[in-house]
Amino acid sequence: MGKRNNDLLGIILILIGVLIFLLNTDLLSGNALLILIGVGFLVIYFIRRYIWSLISGMIIIVVGVTSIIDDAFSTRIDLAGFTFLVGLGIVFLVLYFTKRIMGFVFPGFILPAVGIYTLVSSIYTGEMSWAFFFLIGLSFYGIYIAEFMKRGNSWPLIPGTILIAFSAFLYLISKDIIKASFWKVISYAWPALLIIVGIKIIYDNVKRKA
Repeated sequence: MGKRNNDLLGIILILIGVLIFLLNTDLLSGNALLILIGVGFLVIYFIRRYIWSLISGMIIIVVGVTSIIDDAFSTRIDLAGFTFLVGLGIVFLVLYFTKRIMGFVFPGFILPAVGIYTLVSSIYTGEMSWAFFFLIGLSFYGIYIAEFMKRGNSWPLIPGTILIAFSAFLYLISKDIIKASFWKVISYAWPALLIIVGIKIIYDNVKRKA
């Protein structure tokens, strides 16, 4: 155990020394150094398999890449927000597929969906709220395929389908195909449907346990 700790300490000292050297010689920018630090954490993970170093390394790299993009592209298009959310989602997906931690599958699919929406909404100036619900709905389908399909559990398809249907209504309203008066009825109907579906899920679970 002591030998392993000494090896890890040696690796950390080498990485710190390299970073300080590069910082003093102005060979790299602060954001590039941030990415290098993240890579250092990944090196520690591949050597010692510490999960904390894997998580830290990937998040630091995402932040560094986001900062570089934010500095390089100062336009109205939200590339930095897109990069950060998609990158963070990829981090969670990597952790999900490598460590099989089920809770990571949700941010793994939902965060990239939100990231794509931030990019699309910054490019197109029209009414794009429907796209948000459509992408989140698709993310639930991805969650179902990745984790729940093999279990025979289809509950993610329920919110996914509801959100996609809701996005379709929003799209039709934005194009004046459906008038606002009809939307008024829908605005009360869809939350009522969510409540009914939720009650049914709870009832089925209680009935199954009884």
